[in-house]
Amino acid sequence: MAAKIRRVAVIGAGPSGAIATDALIKEQAFDTVRVFDRRAEPGGTCCEPTSLTPRWTHTYFYPSLLNIHDNTL
Repeated sequence: MAAKIRRVAVIGAGPSGAIATDALIKEQAFDTVRVFDRRAEPGGTCCEPTSLTPRWTHTYFYPSLLNIHDNTL
């Protein structure tokens, strides 16, 4: 018989992480549901400070996309 999984982790406290956490808690299949996020508060990228401009936010949090449109026609 396989061992029962008693703990689960949710990575990210943004909207998707919140929905996943809610569903896992309601399912009552785990003793522990733990959420990990790199920031101290939940919300993900939809809760960026208003002082940041969209371009700065985009390039700061997603530096790989900085030149995404350079090779487009």
